[in-house]
Amino acid sequence: MDWQCNLRIVLKHEWIAYVLDMSLPPLNPLPLDATTDEVELFNKHHTDNDTVVCIILTSMSSELQKQHEYMNAYDIMVHLQDLFGARSRSKKYEISKELFTCRMAKGTLVIALVLKMIGYIEKLNQLNCVMDH
Repeated sequence: MDWQCNLRIVLKHEWIAYVLDMSLPPLNPLPLDATTDEVELFNKHHTDNDTVVCIILTSMSSELQKQHEYMNAYDIMVHLQDLFGARSRSKKYEISKELFTCRMAKGTLVIALVLKMIGYIEKLNQLNCVMDH
């Protein structure tokens, strides 16, 4: 995707693009006997992550910023890929197509159609595709 390539180009200049490829190490599990190098590496990863998150958030709309403000850089990228990736887009299209072409078959109950449509709407909600009432 273009936005991923552009972000990696910006971050390559900063030498911190690695935080997009791996999840952030948790804050607590540093052992008490950790070496100075391990502590420095741990702190560098967290600092680089904070920098990347700031860069990503400043390039987003305020609605997306609110959704991602408490995530780390790797999780933001995974979530954005889910939201805007090609697979997600085609899945949203196929589900919405099924929803809009639902028709009641002759001799069937209305409740069956309603439950089927509710199922499609719930699938779209899981993909963050919310529709107006």
